[in-house]
Amino acid sequence: MPVDLARAAALYLKACGGGEARGCQNLALRYMHGAGVVPDTARAMTLFEKACDLGEFWSCNSLGWGYEHGSGVPQDVQRAAALYTKACEGKNAPGCYNLGVARQHGRGVPKDTALATTLLERACDGGESRACAFLIKKQP
Repeated sequence: MPVDLARAAALYLKACGGGEARGCQNLALRYMHGAGVVPDTARAMTLFEKACDLGEFWSCNSLGWGYEHGSGVPQDVQRAAALYTKACEGKNAPGCYNLGVARQHGRGVPKDTALATTLLERACDGGESRACAFLIKKQP
């Protein structure tokens, strides 16, 4: 059976419209990468926001990245940090990593190296290898 990316996107749209968070997240990824749809980063961010609101914490992290970098949404590092916080509280290791880095550098949140280390440890324990590498570099 051939892969039908446009059909997959249509099914994700239907799932998202029915309140299925993963449907919104997967459709957002389609829009980010132009898989079965015309690439549209702003539309992807709208879908990540819906998925985040529905409790898909991976999407909260992705939306935070968009705000941090001004990709598909206006750059807003405070909003990014708030989304990373939500993701991390939802046990999303990449969200904890991004929040830890934000805390380390005072980007969108007050600088707090002790809290940054705690967040990076949580991310590393959750399988985020970038956090583990960051912690190794900090060793004396």
